[in-house]
Amino acid sequence: WEEMDQATVNKTRDSIRLWAGTAKASSTIYTFGFVSFLRLSEEKSSGSRETYHYVSMILLFALMLVATVCMTVVPIVIAATLDLPSVCPNEVDPLTKFVGCFLALYFVVLTSGMCVGKLRGMIFLRMFCTGQDEVGFAHLFLDLGILSNVVSMGAAAAAQYQLFLRNANKDYFSLLIGSLSMQFVLDVDQNLLCCSWNAVTKTRVEALMKKRKNELSDSVVEDDEVFLNEAMAKRARLMGVAESISLLIIGVLGTVWAAFLTYCM
Repeated sequence: WEEMDQATVNKTRDSIRLWAGTAKASSTIYTFGFVSFLRLSEEKSSGSRETYHYVSMILLFALMLVATVCMTVVPIVIAATLDLPSVCPNEVDPLTKFVGCFLALYFVVLTSGMCVGKLRGMIFLRMFCTGQDEVGFAHLFLDLGILSNVVSMGAAAAAQYQLFLRNANKDYFSLLIGSLSMQFVLDVDQNLLCCSWNAVTKTRVEALMKKRKNELSDSVVEDDEVFLNEAMAKRARLMGVAESISLLIIGVLGTVWAAFLTYCM
């Protein structure tokens, strides 16, 4: 920590500022669950207000169940139950391969965008905003969200591969529908978050970040200032390395997957 030069410190602060902005901008139903549970555990309400809180949490759990099933179970079931005549038939015309290749590449770009979007935001909240005792098991909402998105990426890729091979000899519309269906699967946790909930999540995330920042610094820190200590610097370095490796793996595997899919269509 003492050996870090000013340029490295500034770069680390810029990274934390970027991740924090992503966490506020890329809200999901899991993020909403995290901040809502924190607020419920911190507030001491009674009567109708308490009933309203618990009814809201029941609705939240139901929506998270819908998101988790749609993002993980649905593509896994599709991939496991589709019957293919061959793993790599390689029998369609070049134009169909051309269309399929770009749809597959778009899926890879979309998956990479997940890593620098909602996954980055949830991982940032998990690493930098859940260190206090009062968080309790609220971080499990984030853990579930991260795990669901990772599983969803792999399952959706497997399902799209089989859908493309199954529909390659039909028409281009079938290819497009198969691609759009798997893209929809990746965004269920964001689509379930209505505009008002999205605004509430952003506001509560901002308040949580400010509270954690003031707790760590033992003083009031300006909103645009990034407080940095040794523990945060280590976490930032770990997150930066993990994010770079993840994007590299997704880029390489995604390109290979798209090329193999194009050839086998």
